[in-house]
Amino acid sequence: MQTFSLFDLNEYIRRVIALNFTDAIWITAEINQVGSSRGHYYLDLIQKDEKSDQIIAQAQAAIWSSQYRFLVKKYPDILDNLLQDGTEVRLKIKVDFNERYGLKLIIEDLDAQYTYGQAALKRLRVIETLQREGLIGKNKQVSLPPVVQYIAMISSSTAAGFQDFLNHLGENPYGYRFHVTLFSAAMQGINTEREVSEALEQIAERRDEFDAVCIVRGGGSKLDLAAFDSEALGRKVAWFPLPVLIGIGHDIDQTILDLVGHSSLKTPTAVADLIIDHNARFEGLAEEMANRITLLIRQRLQLESRNLFAIRHDLHRVIKVPILRAQHQLEHYQELRSTLMKSYFREFNLKLDRMEEQLNWKNPLFLMEKGYAWVFTGGKPVHSVREVSPGDEITSYLKDGQVTSTVTDVKTRKP
Repeated sequence: MQTFSLFDLNEYIRRVIALNFTDAIWITAEINQVGSSRGHYYLDLIQKDEKSDQIIAQAQAAIWSSQYRFLVKKYPDILDNLLQDGTEVRLKIKVDFNERYGLKLIIEDLDAQYTYGQAALKRLRVIETLQREGLIGKNKQVSLPPVVQYIAMISSSTAAGFQDFLNHLGENPYGYRFHVTLFSAAMQGINTEREVSEALEQIAERRDEFDAVCIVRGGGSKLDLAAFDSEALGRKVAWFPLPVLIGIGHDIDQTILDLVGHSSLKTPTAVADLIIDHNARFEGLAEEMANRITLLIRQRLQLESRNLFAIRHDLHRVIKVPILRAQHQLEHYQELRSTLMKSYFREFNLKLDRMEEQLNWKNPLFLMEKGYAWVFTGGKPVHSVREVSPGDEITSYLKDGQVTSTVTDVKTRKP
């Protein structure tokens, strides 16, 4: 069996490849990693099994600096977004094999429409999955509080959209005050999904401090929004315990986050307007309710005032008859009392006269006025002739003096 040197083998492989791949061909692959040096770009291309997601093919590719300048002119706004880790690409390549450096794919062109189409297809698959699980619009079930004042913001501190949001909130015509806490995250590029996810986790741990979450960024290309089509990020927003307001700067296409979030707005300032208008509606409702309560109280007071007047009138009418009757009875009693008092005093005076007459008859002085005398002997009144004897000395008291006598004879009156 013939033995080949390594160089001979590689030279043979080079000739076979050169013979079979005389022209450039189009291939599809996923960019696993991108690096650059001296204006040249080096791509690690892979292909994954659709079922197991395992890598089944891998190759190194290069864009030389001259070709990169050509591609920049062809895709001035989107080339950097196309050349991102995880992007599905369709590339026009020349197959090159070098005896020392091995196989390398030299990129001559790329198909941006394919990448957009693959991203859209992937997005549709994610949407179908989330729909089956009932997660589309899931976060809408988390109600905004009546007043949104404490806001957790996920954005880049240098993003124009973030500054626009802050300025718009601060310049609201109602004078509302807001407290915005920034959780900084990349808004484009390979770190976006991871940093936004980490920011959501930090906010979830402090959920009691906030009324709502806002994710905002300025405008950009469709591929700039690729991270916001992440299934994992969509799930996290769908199940988030706070309402998540999305304003990531696009006019037509909606990302997965737009579909699962509480509210989807085109721009950061539109998100600010939603919050301001929400608070203004609550203030209007509160004022309307206060006015209605005031009106109801006024109407109730008027009604009760009328009722009180009617009750007072009825009470006066109801009470007046018994009062008049009582007044008549009182006057009757007063007249009766006067009559009874006069009769009583008249009878009483008669009794007094009789008593006075009786007393007078018992009064020695009164009897003395009539010519009677009060007789004493030995300092004691004499009630009978048997109480004196001849020779006793007696004293007779008259109205104007006394007489002392000596008893010479005592005669007893026969009954």
